[in-house]
This record gives sequence, structure tokens and C-alpha cells, in this order.
Amino acid sequence: MTTCEFDEATSLFERALAVRKKRLGALDLSIASTLHYLATLLRTIGQYSSALKNAKEALKVKRMTIGDDSPITLETLEVIALIHKDNREFEDAIEALNDCLGLNPLLHLDIG
Repeated sequence: MTTCEFDEATSLFERALAVRKKRLGALDLSIASTLHYLATLLRTIGQYSSALKNAKEALKVKRMTIGDDSPITLETLEVIALIHKDNREFEDAIEALNDCLGLNPLLHLDIG
């Protein structure tokens, strides 16, 4: 993908997020999914601060709607760890991974 394509994708995610929040409210699982995927996209293009903000918001919504021990919630914790790792914030990455393992000790994490 080119920078222009990433910018367009980011814009589309942000528009979708705004529409969903307006129609569904802030505490809907589809909001959390959109935030999660937006965070993943932003991580890919190195916008770690924005990625982390969106991932943390996704995590908050997931915890409030489906709980801590859902695999879907744990995926977002893993994304948070990856964002920290990519941004060379290793202590924060380890903390997020420990949160994952604390919630599900059988979880296999792929932190490539």
C-alpha cells in the first residue's frame, strides 16, 4: 500500500467509527472492532501514539461489553503489546503481555 492508500484507509475507518458511535453509542462491540482494526492500521504505518489511543479505547469497550477473559479482548491486549514493542517501549510491552497471560495462562502469543 502507498502512503496515500494508508491515509485513505485511515480516513474511512475514522468515518465508519464516527457513524457507528452516532448510531450505536460508544459501548458497542462493533465500535471496539473498528477501533481495534484502526489501531492495527496505524501501527502498520508507524503512528504509534494514535494506534495506542485507539487500541486502549477498544480494550475499554471490550472489557465493558464482553469481559476480560474473552479471546477478542485478549487480542486487543496483544495489539497493545505489539504497539509498545514496535515503539521500543519494552517494559510496557511486557506489562501488556503479562496482562494477557494473567487473564489466560494457556494463551499462545505471537509477538513476532
